[in-house]
Amino acid sequence: MTDFLSEALNLAEKGFAVFPLKPKGKTPATAHGCKDATTDKEQILSWWTEHPDCNIGIATGSASGGLVVIDVDNGHGGSGSTSLREWCLVNGDLPDTLTCLTGSGGEHYYYFDSEPFKNAAGIIKHVDIRAEGGYVVAPPSVHPNGNIYEWDAMSMDYEIPRDNAQVRRFLGSRKRQETQAAQMPDTFSEGSRTDNLIRMIGSLTDRGLSQEAITAAIIAENNARCVPPLTMEELQKEVFPAFERGWVPEHPYTKHSGVRILPDPVRLDTVWDDPPPLAPVLIDGVLRQGHKMIVSAPSKAGKSFALMRLAIGIAEGMKWFGSECRQGKVLFVNMEIDGASCYNRFRAIYKAMGMNFDIHAENLTIWNLRGFSMPLSDLTPHIIREAGKDYAAIIIDPLYKVMDGDENSNSDIGRMVGHFDRIARETGASVIYAHHFAKGTGGDRDTIDRGAGAGTFSRDPDAILTMTQLEMEDEVNEVHTAWRMEYVLREFPNKKPVSFWWEYPVHRMDPYLDEEIVQTSATKAAKQKRKISEAKQKEKNEHVHDAVNRVIDLDGKFQIGRFMDAYSVYEKLSRNTAKERLRSAGYELEQVPEGKPQLYWERVKK
Repeated sequence: MTDFLSEALNLAEKGFAVFPLKPKGKTPATAHGCKDATTDKEQILSWWTEHPDCNIGIATGSASGGLVVIDVDNGHGGSGSTSLREWCLVNGDLPDTLTCLTGSGGEHYYYFDSEPFKNAAGIIKHVDIRAEGGYVVAPPSVHPNGNIYEWDAMSMDYEIPRDNAQVRRFLGSRKRQETQAAQMPDTFSEGSRTDNLIRMIGSLTDRGLSQEAITAAIIAENNARCVPPLTMEELQKEVFPAFERGWVPEHPYTKHSGVRILPDPVRLDTVWDDPPPLAPVLIDGVLRQGHKMIVSAPSKAGKSFALMRLAIGIAEGMKWFGSECRQGKVLFVNMEIDGASCYNRFRAIYKAMGMNFDIHAENLTIWNLRGFSMPLSDLTPHIIREAGKDYAAIIIDPLYKVMDGDENSNSDIGRMVGHFDRIARETGASVIYAHHFAKGTGGDRDTIDRGAGAGTFSRDPDAILTMTQLEMEDEVNEVHTAWRMEYVLREFPNKKPVSFWWEYPVHRMDPYLDEEIVQTSATKAAKQKRKISEAKQKEKNEHVHDAVNRVIDLDGKFQIGRFMDAYSVYEKLSRNTAKERLRSAGYELEQVPEGKPQLYWERVKK
């Protein structure tokens, strides 16, 4: 039984009406499309037995018991996930449910409702509704781009909600958007100012107004209708982040019109006697709070575990790779592993350190965003809103999940790291992230150049740390791997590299490792020197054999003078040196019988 057939039968058993789609496509393969959808086992067997490669379509609406699917599109230059998240921030979260990860990077959220809903496009930006008369593509179908539709593993155990009030509220968003202008009160009281202004941003965005025009309109409405009006600082923090990509103004020196201006130049003599205070140190000798740090390493180095250990080091106020951390709150943004695995990794690290994990648990917040990957430009306003001013550090892992543009383009990466600046500036937190080495890169490159991609990666952060594997003798340790952390620092003097073992789930410092590395390096150097010497000797021996073969007679004898002439094509030799070369090449030299001139030497094998 094919995967498509077995899954189609499985879906039918659960009450979903299915029908075949053309292979690697979304187009119905039957005459009447979703109207042909059925839960009948015999019909399904017939369809997929005859066409085993057909994709699977699920009819939404009454055919599947009132199925309503929220279709989030993250392709074609848009981010439905961002729009949905914005809606949820204002209106509350939708309930967890069965979720399909689409081949184009979007999501399908499954719900049941006894009230008939119609298909709707753009219920909010880049989010559609599939209901009566519609259909969705189901796993394990193949997208035209070659990607596979998959069920989100974490959602497989969720029961699909039915007649949920919050879902109905979302499904009615379009109707509310069309009528909210008429429902908008004349004045906004203190408790409703923020929500009403955010709703206005959504309404004006749907009408196609530019962000600059909306910003000016919100400022005018705030002054005219809010009692009392929000301050500009409150607007920046609470209202304007509702824009899909955040509000354009990012600096306190920004006019109300939304036009960014630069800060004024400052003469040194005006701050000479009273300079602004330096940001507090977060990692001793490495990083200040509000600055940026990148940790680069190859695969199998345990980068994520190192960042988790750093989060614990800051939360607990303890050392990380030998450097003391100032205690503070940490927001760990996990983009890669499922939530349960992430929590258990933190517990495993605490246990391996011999610590009670709940001592300062309130200092460590984990934000699991697996399945919500988006460009950093989209994620930035959410991080700023979530973090506020409470955190000493924000750790984002891994970087490739939020990559903006081409990794090898300095202009693209320059724009992307600008969002790290914005996060650090508006939250006051250090921004820390990991990156991977370029292929084939080890300790042969300078520390600053080991990371993959554009040079901007290696020059933008205030602290650049690299983890490079050390080549150890096999007998030193057969289980764990040895590594060295090296530093390039903007705010601090050069820091001595530290060496450690990667012993899952932690990296352990070893006071004797440096000594072993030195010994191993010396042994390696000696071996390399010996290898070179042996290669040179082999080449000399080959030259000797060549010269002998050109002058030897039938009796296996040769005249040493003729040998020296033949060898001169490689090198001129004295008589004694010629004898040494011959003996090194395996020849025993015997004089001819006494009384005869010593002109000949016999060739005798070893």
